[in-house]
Order: sequence, then C-alpha cells, then structure tokens
Amino acid sequence: MAEYTKAQLTEMIVGKLRRNFGRDVDDATPNHMFKACALVLRDIMSSHQMETGNSVWEGQERQVHYLSMEFLMGRSLEKNAYNLGLLDTLKEALEGLGFSASDLFEKEPDAGLGNGGLGRLAACYLDSMTTLEIPATGYTICYELGIFKQKIVDGKQVEQADN
Repeated sequence: MAEYTKAQLTEMIVGKLRRNFGRDVDDATPNHMFKACALVLRDIMSSHQMETGNSVWEGQERQVHYLSMEFLMGRSLEKNAYNLGLLDTLKEALEGLGFSASDLFEKEPDAGLGNGGLGRLAACYLDSMTTLEIPATGYTICYELGIFKQKIVDGKQVEQADN
C-alpha cells in the first residue's frame, strides 16, 4: 500500500480545493474541505482498484460479484482513511490546514442504502472480503432519495415529504 506523508496529503487536498472548488484553504468552508478530502481518498482508492483489477485480470483469478438489495456502509471518509492506513496522516494534514478532523468526520451523513440488518450484513461481507484480500465488487440498485422512503409516480421515483 502506498504511503503518503502529511506534506503530500496536504498538497493533494489543496490541489482538490483549487481545481474542484476554486478555493484556497483560507476561503474553504468545512463542506469544501470534506469534499476535497473525499476526492483525494477516492483518487487513492481508484489507483488501488486499477492495480487490483490488473492483477486479477493478468492472473486470471476468480472474483466475487456480490448483489444485494441494500448496503448499510455507514460513514466512509474516516473509515476509508483508516483502511488506507492514512487516518493519522489525514488528521495531521487537516489540523495543519486549520480544520478539525473530528468535526469533518461528524459532518458526513450516514450512507443509508437500505433499512436494516441485511444491509449491515452485506456491508460486513464486503469488509470481510476486503480484509481477506478477496477481489470482490458489491452491486445494488441506485437509491438517490434515501432509506426506502420511495414513491413512484409515472414510473419515476420522486421525493416524499417526511410525515
């Protein structure tokens, strides 16, 4: 796993702020900073995914394709940083930029893509396969509007007012 220093992560975050949001650190809101960090981690994970995909393809290894109606993955920024071995470095970079890492982590809403135990179980399966270094991909239907609060009108999903 590639290691990144505090200076490298800081440079990557500042770059994302400038390129994606047109902001310098002094002008960035916590929301900008959260999104910049998420984009940096996504780039790192994408690189890992490409390496894994190439290795699996070249080695003609078996893969798991896991289909579930729901996944309750939870918050991802802090978890992804931890799983990449970058949590402490990311915290240091954020603090060095004048932002509270714990406040940013708490800002993220829970990614509710289901409504209960089966969604959590599906997420645990994916976490376990990752831990065991089993090449796996989870597939589900696309939920844009939340945890099974869906209304279909004329064949399209629409937002419902909370009761």
